[in-house]
Amino acid sequence: MGHAPGVMPRVLTAAADQLGDVERLALTCRPTGTVLVRGPIFPPERPSALVPAAAKALGRPFRTPAHPHSHKVQGVVLDVLVTAQATPATPEAPATGLDLDRKTTTAGMAAFVRELAPWAETVDWEQVLWFGLYDVGTTFEAGPAVLHSGLAELVVSTLPSQLDTGGIGPEGSALLPTGHTMRVVTAG
Repeated sequence: MGHAPGVMPRVLTAAADQLGDVERLALTCRPTGTVLVRGPIFPPERPSALVPAAAKALGRPFRTPAHPHSHKVQGVVLDVLVTAQATPATPEAPATGLDLDRKTTTAGMAAFVRELAPWAETVDWEQVLWFGLYDVGTTFEAGPAVLHSGLAELVVSTLPSQLDTGGIGPEGSALLPTGHTMRVVTAG
């Protein structure tokens, strides 16, 4: 998304395709050429499948830490640094990754990214601080962060709907070509 058009969507779909079915994902892409793939906080008795799957997909070794603060692996795909991370639960941060009633899949996330690719190629990513894609268990959501509201209007200018700010706070929303809602956050 700061790289040649189409590179970031190819990295994201390749990652999601190669992971197999893992827990819900949150993907954060930065125009600098980095992608962070996070899973939900997992209970210690049921470790995350994300990081071992990502290590395999990236061709990197993975060893479960004896006392993990976080499971993490990094690799480079198409000149983009990809970091996959899953955090174990603590008393301050309880587990969120059980997903017993999850209706989404990792393959569905990859399809969501593929559907967004044509629109993503029309965006001026130099105006975006980061772009997030989220599996919330029942659907997929997306949203960029920009420095100010004028940039928010620019990011959504190629969408079929206008930015709806709702009159409250630093957020706005617009409808993506996939039919999903995109939430735009202004950081300044």
